[in-house]
Amino acid sequence: MTEFASKGLSGVMGYATPRVGLARFNVEAAAEWSWNPDGRNTREFARSWAVREGLARPELFADWAEVLGPVAWTVYGSEWPVGMRRGQPGQVMELLRAGKLPPLGEVLWGIYPAPWGEVHSEEEMTALVGDSSAALHLALQLGDPRFIEETRVVQGYAQSLAALHALKLLAPDGGAFVPGDRSRAAEQFVAYEAGLRQAAHALPRWERAVTGRPPEFTADSVALLDELIAAIRPAVEAML
Repeated sequence: MTEFASKGLSGVMGYATPRVGLARFNVEAAAEWSWNPDGRNTREFARSWAVREGLARPELFADWAEVLGPVAWTVYGSEWPVGMRRGQPGQVMELLRAGKLPPLGEVLWGIYPAPWGEVHSEEEMTALVGDSSAALHLALQLGDPRFIEETRVVQGYAQSLAALHALKLLAPDGGAFVPGDRSRAAEQFVAYEAGLRQAAHALPRWERAVTGRPPEFTADSVALLDELIAAIRPAVEAML
């Protein structure tokens, strides 16, 4: 929002889908900074939001938001995994086998950031995994399933991205892994699948925790994750 204000924009338009309730904290933050971009910082807003929500530990919530926020923005800004529905740059297991996974930070034609267009270095990738683990530790201290399950979704995405990139490094040109790398590659395939499965398990639990009703709006996201998981076995059989 500060960027929008600095460019002299006078309005913000958005399309509210039924899943907007899962992002209420971010929506309210956008509302705040759309009218007062030079006001409270992110931590101050998070703390005040927690107070308004009646959370018992506003400072701890602010800690959590400050740690998870950058991870989530990076993952979702990279359109992982939802960008796989757009068909570009392609199905990641097929790209891995062909040695055509993009480099970190690449946004194809300036349009398609998946799978890691907002991750610009191996150090940033490592930080995503470490920070998501730290955020889960904080969420567990909060004890609120809304924040625990949200964190597990983001952590699962971050873990799967890191494992996918590790596989790319082991086979930069595609094809079969060299014998000396097969054990490490197998470990990364396991980590990749585990991250996707964690996110798929947590998504409906997150929705239920937020809405208090049986899940309605996360089934398509889970289905996409199931598709990504199903694509693992052919890659394993071809490359290990």
